[in-house]
Amino acid sequence: LCERVIMLDHGKVVFNGSVDEGISRYLGVNGEDSLRFDLKNISRDNNGYNSRAKLLEMEILDKDFPVFEGGERIKAKLTWMALEDCEEVFVRFIFRYSDSSPAGMATTIVPMSLKAGETMTKTLYFDLHNFASGKYYASAAIYKSVVGDGHDILDTVAAAIRFFVENDEPNTNHLPVGMQHKYWGHAVFSAIEIEG
Repeated sequence: LCERVIMLDHGKVVFNGSVDEGISRYLGVNGEDSLRFDLKNISRDNNGYNSRAKLLEMEILDKDFPVFEGGERIKAKLTWMALEDCEEVFVRFIFRYSDSSPAGMATTIVPMSLKAGETMTKTLYFDLHNFASGKYYASAAIYKSVVGDGHDILDTVAAAIRFFVENDEPNTNHLPVGMQHKYWGHAVFSAIEIEG
């Protein structure tokens, strides 16, 4: 049987990943208007690492729909569990436009620690002031920094959250005039804040 799924939208690749997640996306289990994303049973593409933590759930808070104006902040709740003792770990999100082109990355700057078997829920804030209008999704990862400017991934999910950004004015996102998502490399994202 197939081990990977590729989904197209008007001829563009919008998903390339595991079969389970591809089917969920196709059937709309975590549809475009969803505020809550169940990450527990999404299969992981481990890329050679052993899972030592598990991302469980992501939920957008204080909204009826996952639609944001440029300059607004996403307030979201992330729940994860340690499968072994996890000291000084961080959360990273890689944002992609709906056509899978990279939009940027943001990471927490305050480390977290958790004992094996414990669960942690944190409220996170994402600043959207550098986002062009459009549909986005973000992969999430729990990781440890390692000497030499590297990272050690403890768990990762390809599409932990999906949302829309709408800008009425072409420059409301504080980007140079004419900036569109295709110039994603010029965007610089703020650090992710943690509440509590």
